[in-house]
Amino acid sequence: MNDNDKNEFNLYSENIVPTIGMKYKKVFRAIKVIALALLCAAVAGTVCGVVISLVNNAISPKKEDATKPQIVFKPDNIVEEPTEDVIGDTEIPTAPPSESEYEKYLSNLNNIAKRSYTSMVTVASVTTTEDIFNSVVENEKISMGVMIFSDETQIYILTQYSTVRAASHIRIEFNNGNTCFAQLVGKDVDTDIAIVKINISDLTEQTYRTLKIAELGNSNQLYTGVPVIAVGNVAGTNFTMNHGIITNFDRNYYCWDAKYMIINTNIYVAEGSFGVLLNTNGQVCGVISTKYSEDSHVLNAYAISNIKLLLQHISNGNDVISLGIMGNEVDNILSNKYSIPKGIYITMFKNNSPAFMAGLRNGDIIVGADGKDILKCEELQNILYSHKPGDVIKLKINRKANNSYKTLEISVTLGVQ
Repeated sequence: MNDNDKNEFNLYSENIVPTIGMKYKKVFRAIKVIALALLCAAVAGTVCGVVISLVNNAISPKKEDATKPQIVFKPDNIVEEPTEDVIGDTEIPTAPPSESEYEKYLSNLNNIAKRSYTSMVTVASVTTTEDIFNSVVENEKISMGVMIFSDETQIYILTQYSTVRAASHIRIEFNNGNTCFAQLVGKDVDTDIAIVKINISDLTEQTYRTLKIAELGNSNQLYTGVPVIAVGNVAGTNFTMNHGIITNFDRNYYCWDAKYMIINTNIYVAEGSFGVLLNTNGQVCGVISTKYSEDSHVLNAYAISNIKLLLQHISNGNDVISLGIMGNEVDNILSNKYSIPKGIYITMFKNNSPAFMAGLRNGDIIVGADGKDILKCEELQNILYSHKPGDVIKLKINRKANNSYKTLEISVTLGVQ
């Protein structure tokens, strides 16, 4: 009641004197109000806590479980190519295969390719830009992806790094038309290979039941003349295939801090193709690349056994460690011919690379690392994969001085590719 109200009714007013019973009632009423308020506060606090927790789980990036098992791809045994004697004992047909036999052969290859499509997805890389009217425009690049590993919660997909490199978000489309978003896990710039992952919880049960993880084969079992099948974005569009034979399987590609085995084929593909090479068992035996051929339409592939360690490394979210050198292996033949030590002969450095900054030179020969002898690039790769950026590694090198070689030990702080 305000002051005006008091002035208006002051001629008719009375004071009620509270009794003892009324006082107790007021006290009990106050206690009830306080108790109800505390109860409401407790309920509200609980509800808010649950809501905040759910929201945080929804919008905050989930931390990887430190106890989660690491992804491991088992290394493959080396299988010797059949000798001329074995091939000479093989019965050679006296007549070419009949038309029906050849049609059956082609049908089998087509069936192998079609079965592999359950392991393949479309990877769409979406980037956003602004046009001249300041309107947001989405641009999309498409490539293929191959599911190569899964655990209880996630599926890991091998794809082309140049496609997803600048993506604001990555969308995966399945054969039944359903889609979900993916996250970049790791990449290797030199091979143009990336690994992205999707959450199984984002898939419908119907979609999940149709998926199959591709089986990684043993490319060490391949040799010249063996039939292979290329699947993926082979003819300029996704889910296309072609087949042929291996024309050469004895070619090494030296790149920064690594050496990879390249499978040459006679398979004709569209320029910029990406996908995988399958053996006649439907297993992945290579990852397609056209960058190592004089003809960009002839398919080459990284031998899968040779890059399994790389795939394992980046699938676990690790950076590719950089030493920043390119070199050639000096084997027994070269060592005897040129009177130089066996090891990795450095031929080139990246600008301001860790190795260059540590004082290594062209012509130095790496013969050890971390106290272990080094003769091959693969041995050096294995040691680099066991380190993290910023680690200091001790390299043992042979450096030419006058007409002999002297042994030096140089510490190098490792960087990132």
